[in-house]
Amino acid sequence: MPRNVGLRQGMRIGLMAGSLLLARPFTLVAQELLEGQPKPQAKTAEATEERGKAHRHGRMEEMRKKHEQMEAMHQDMSQELQKQIAALREHTQVMAGVTDTPQLLEEMKKHQQLTDALLGTMVEQRQKMHAMMQEHHERPGKKAAAGCCPMGQKETPAMQQ
Repeated sequence: MPRNVGLRQGMRIGLMAGSLLLARPFTLVAQELLEGQPKPQAKTAEATEERGKAHRHGRMEEMRKKHEQMEAMHQDMSQELQKQIAALREHTQVMAGVTDTPQLLEEMKKHQQLTDALLGTMVEQRQKMHAMMQEHHERPGKKAAAGCCPMGQKETPAMQQ
């Protein structure tokens, strides 16, 4: 463990020194551009802190709204699947009472269609969730926490099915 801490500190120092060296030419250009403009008032530490709090609060509010939307979507998906499963169970009971072979064949075809619809809905919902997770992980400028979910990993052939 102590070895990793030293490595991290060394990397931080190196990155900071490199960024200062690379940023120096940009600050000179910026100074040249600002020479002809009026100078802005100095920012107080209190104003900077307030903006930081407002930004964090806005970010937390955005995350809460996204979470609520996701929960609502999950509930809608679950309700849809529950309805289709209930229809399948009801149809199973109807099929149990059929004694006529041609009628039973028709009911079996209908049952197969209900089953196909259920499976199609499940696949569609999985694809929708997969697309949302990819969007979550591919947002420009945003980096998902390592290990926050399995989407950061490559998909195996079993996951694609």
